Order: sequence, then structure tokens, then C-alpha cells
Amino acid sequence: MAPAANESQGTERVNARGPNQSSMWGLVQPAVLLVLSERPRHGYALRDELHERQYLPGKPDVGNLYRGLRKMEAEGYVASEWERQPGAGPRRRTYSITQAGRRALYQEALSLADRASHVERILSEYRRLNPGGPPSVEKSDVP
Repeated sequence: MAPAANESQGTERVNARGPNQSSMWGLVQPAVLLVLSERPRHGYALRDELHERQYLPGKPDVGNLYRGLRKMEAEGYVASEWERQPGAGPRRRTYSITQAGRRALYQEALSLADRASHVERILSEYRRLNPGGPPSVEKSDVP
């Protein structure tokens, strides 16, 4: 009997958004709030910072990032204001974290720590049952 279209075969992942993309969505909000906790940023600078720090797989789609920022603003986690760039450049919206956003970031950090301990237990058991794979990610393994 052939596997259903939505079943994974071997190590291949069947996901409309591509490999590992579904795991990214639970990381966007805490990653954005963490970066904004340092200082305000406009959307493209925020996207570049998220990519540089490798908080998310790949470079975040700017459209999705702006939608997420608008959602966080509606929830009261971030605030934005228009600022004029030096010279003749166009105005740009700069985002900053609010007190509610700092509280949300704290809760997200607690949740991530709990999730990380569960993930590590699963991977540890996987390695026990399947020697040789997948390896632990070391800093030297990250590009």
C-alpha cells in the first residue's frame, strides 16, 4: 500500500513551506522581542539582525515579519513611530518593545526553556536508539 500524500517517507519532509519552516513560527515572536529589547529598529534592520544572529532558519520574509510586527503591536507588545531619515530619504517605521512585550518575552523564554528540555530528551532517546544520528549541534557546526 502506498503511503498517503501527507506522510513523510524516510528523511524527506512533506511540508508546503519547505523543510524546517513549520518549526520557525514559534520562534518569530520571542526572537523579535529579544532583538527589540536591546534597542528600537525598523523592519529591514530587524530582519537583517534576526538573520545575522541565526535565530530563525533562513532570512525572514519581510512581508511575514511586518505582519507579525503589526500583530504584536495590536497585542501591545511593540510600539511603532514614523521617523524621518537624515537627508531626503523616506520616512520609516521604527519598532520598540513595550513593558507588556518585556513580560511576554519573559513568558516566551520560560516556554522555550521548557520546550528545549523536551526536545533534548527526544533527541537523546533518538540517538540512543539510532547511534550516529542526528548529531548534536555544536557552535562549530553552525555556518
